[in-house]
Amino acid sequence: MYKTKEENRVIYNKFKITYYLSKIACIAPISFKPETIEMTLSPRNDILGSMWIFCLVCLSIYGLVFTISRKEYSQLPGPERLLNFKLSLPSNFVITLISIFMHNVYKRKSTAQVLETFMNLNIERANVQNIRNKLYNCAKILYTMICISTIIYASWYWRKECSFYYEFVLRICKFIHVLQMYLYGKLVSLVEENISGITKYLADKTDNLNAVEKGDCSVEINAISNEYRPKYSPANIIPNENKKVINSPSFSTPDNILRSPNDANYSRISSLNAFLETSRSSSLPTLSNADSYIREQVIEILNMRIRYLRVYNTVKVFNSTYSFTIALMILRNCIDLVNVFYSEYLFATVDEKLLTSQFSLGRHLLNAFWIVHIVTLIFWLTYCSEHAVQEVKNLRDLVQIKLLNYPLPSEISEQLKLFSNQLFHNNIEFCAVGFSLNSSFLCTLLMSICSYIVVLAQFN
Repeated sequence: MYKTKEENRVIYNKFKITYYLSKIACIAPISFKPETIEMTLSPRNDILGSMWIFCLVCLSIYGLVFTISRKEYSQLPGPERLLNFKLSLPSNFVITLISIFMHNVYKRKSTAQVLETFMNLNIERANVQNIRNKLYNCAKILYTMICISTIIYASWYWRKECSFYYEFVLRICKFIHVLQMYLYGKLVSLVEENISGITKYLADKTDNLNAVEKGDCSVEINAISNEYRPKYSPANIIPNENKKVINSPSFSTPDNILRSPNDANYSRISSLNAFLETSRSSSLPTLSNADSYIREQVIEILNMRIRYLRVYNTVKVFNSTYSFTIALMILRNCIDLVNVFYSEYLFATVDEKLLTSQFSLGRHLLNAFWIVHIVTLIFWLTYCSEHAVQEVKNLRDLVQIKLLNYPLPSEISEQLKLFSNQLFHNNIEFCAVGFSLNSSFLCTLLMSICSYIVVLAQFN
């Protein structure tokens, strides 16, 4: 149906809501160091991470060029600029502030506390405290900038002079948003690496158990030295030479961060440590090589159980800290994706002269980058989370296979059964306000977005 110039003008004004919102691209990748960008890449998600970083860099360059030029923006009257800012405010400013508030005030757990749990596995206590203080100081600076920018934005908003300050606030919010997403992906990758390390170590450590059962005493206690241990084996996370897990200050996690002394997991770790102390301190005057190797295997399985329990406690803190924040971030990306698709629909209804202009070509290119960026971001997030959960399932299956296929000694079999029960009851998953981050959640989310776009198109 043919539209008049006035109707096209109205459509064009509505379209500018999304245009000026998308023009404010993310500047975070430009300020990131190469080692910071590489932390999102792993052999399993290097393609997704590369696509995400490429789209972020393209959006940053494109957004900076448009922000410096501002040719189209300078031609708009003040009321139209104010109207655009009012309509784009809910999805790009309020959601970010709510997520920051829920992340720091309501949950009362910081990113530094979650990081400290992982750092405690292989860094000295003093270094962890220094890193924690630096993270706290950086967080205070960022949130202070948000508060100051919010005050400036509110003071200038009603004076209709909020263009520069609004862009400044949104850039800071976007910077914090990208930092949180990078940190979330890094912590999920650490969980996956720890669980996969336990799985690999368990597979390597139990390969010669049937030989021990048959009486082959050629296997010594120190046959598997540190040189041949996997990268993330339990022996490598113990810094001291005696390899005593229970007395190592770098392996202990502060009780006020993860759990209280009345927590069931705390008492379970204490009992496991007590059993380890008894096993190590018990003096047996004569032991054959087979008996010594079996005793060493029992201690190694106990180490794996303690390590898995610490990872499980960390994921609990992880979910309580990031659950609401990640849900709001996903909601914000979904709103941006709907805005991009809907702006393309509105732009297709504009007359032919506007479609063939230079403004049109640049807008189509920017929309394409935004679509790839948002879809890749959501897919990468759910992909990493599901891979970490899949590693837990692989570990559970491996323990069951070891119990079924090997004629194990009674001591090792008992420890593997306890490990199997622990894996069954302490399941690891990543949540976003009740939703598990997996492929089913991704498919449901994308189908909901498509349905909402169709409804918007039907009602214009």
